[in-house]
Amino acid sequence: MAPEEVIPDAVSTKQSEYVSLLQELIQCEPVNPPGNEHRAADVIRPILDDLGFEVEEYTEVEGRPNLVARLEGDGDGPTLLMNAHMDVVPVDSPKEWPCDPFSGAIIDERVYGRGAVDHKSPIVGMLGAVETLQETGIDLVGDLVFVFDSNEERGGEHGMRFVAENADIDADMGIYAVTSSLSEESAEYFETQGRDNVHRANFGNQVFSVTVEGDLKHPMTPAETESAGERLGRLYPSLFEYCNLISTKEDDLTGSPNAEITTIESEGRPERASPEMTLHVRRYYAPSEESDTVFREFESHMTEAARKEGIADSVTVEQESNMPHVTVPFDHPLVESATYAASQVRDNEPNVAGVPAQTGITWLVRELDLPMILFGFGQVNLHHADPEWIHVDDLVDMVSAYALVYAKLLGEEAPLLEGAADVGETEG
Repeated sequence: MAPEEVIPDAVSTKQSEYVSLLQELIQCEPVNPPGNEHRAADVIRPILDDLGFEVEEYTEVEGRPNLVARLEGDGDGPTLLMNAHMDVVPVDSPKEWPCDPFSGAIIDERVYGRGAVDHKSPIVGMLGAVETLQETGIDLVGDLVFVFDSNEERGGEHGMRFVAENADIDADMGIYAVTSSLSEESAEYFETQGRDNVHRANFGNQVFSVTVEGDLKHPMTPAETESAGERLGRLYPSLFEYCNLISTKEDDLTGSPNAEITTIESEGRPERASPEMTLHVRRYYAPSEESDTVFREFESHMTEAARKEGIADSVTVEQESNMPHVTVPFDHPLVESATYAASQVRDNEPNVAGVPAQTGITWLVRELDLPMILFGFGQVNLHHADPEWIHVDDLVDMVSAYALVYAKLLGEEAPLLEGAADVGETEG
């Protein structure tokens, strides 16, 4: 029988097991900071062992492991990498919850808990899908690689970044396992998004700094001196003008890019004006924008603003980091398999677009030049929300969809792959 004829029925019989595993992962409480992702890893690793994965652990900080697991196929098919992170953000408003945020309580067919959608249900989906294939006798000719990382919610410094720099990973394509659906209300705010989405592109991310030098002021200093803070304040109108300008750009895949001021740093003491201040701007840029021109646009804007204010010699504009955007062609097997799986499970065609965000897997994407999509069920608008929950039906559908994707990409009719992702290249 075809995979789509046996997988949904097989998954439906295991619903209670999937819910129980999700509850167990929620109850681990790997809140970041401080992390404690080892609690989740202690739940995940025995399951990987039982499923036949070879598991390696990469740890830079004690108690914060990263798991890299490989399940070898029976042939010479391609290798699919799947990723989901183990940490969760803190709960900001416990009073908004109808239950203990770390209980995994079931209310009206919803599993409540911090991490229910971000990112524990995709973990259940990844693991449950492999179990389903093995129990239904569907063999894979390609390899499956799972990466469960730590510290994603705080930038991935000890997580995916450490994995990308130290693990020997070989893969042909990747899926960031994530809840990519939206409620109807939330979808109205994002012109490129639908109810269920297969995301074949994502934003790039650059961080800029504006450093301003000023006079070391003292209460007895003559009035004509000017502190770094005062000079930086004169640049604020131009900074806001820049952020507003970026939001007017358009992109058919991801929607409008954006920019925002993130931090301001100073080495001075609160009781005395600082001689130097640095402001940071985070700039998301769309697949239709060229990476090289993004910084030049900001640099030109702020340099001209400083010149007009007569403080050009006191202002330095720099690019501090650049994580490129990724675009996978519409006809790539990744996109086609996810679209097929979603249509089989949900009885309707998903929306294929880009996501107006960036994820931690981009560290690996850049290192491996990896075609990557984002796909799963459950409301992405509930990430970091109070309360956070996933409907049981979405959890079960995610297991079925991932199993169908594995069968489609790594089964006996696995596709021949050509080319790689457009990492940092434009699509317009």
